[in-house]
Amino acid sequence: MENRKMNKSEGALRSRARRNGLALRKSRREIDLDKFGGYMLIDVETNVIVLGSRFDADLDAVAQYLE
Repeated sequence: MENRKMNKSEGALRSRARRNGLALRKSRREIDLDKFGGYMLIDVETNVIVLGSRFDADLDAVAQYLE
């Protein structure tokens, strides 16, 4: 149930990001020195990372940025 709730909020954040011209990306690789297994927000128009440059943002940080 918790996983389903997390997926819903992830989907809602993806939609909010898309409406603001951003893309929410999730790390697909194992956690290592350069990737922390979290999320990254990218400005679609300029292809610039605006949050979580090392996939170190969590969903709370993404939600706070999008407010």
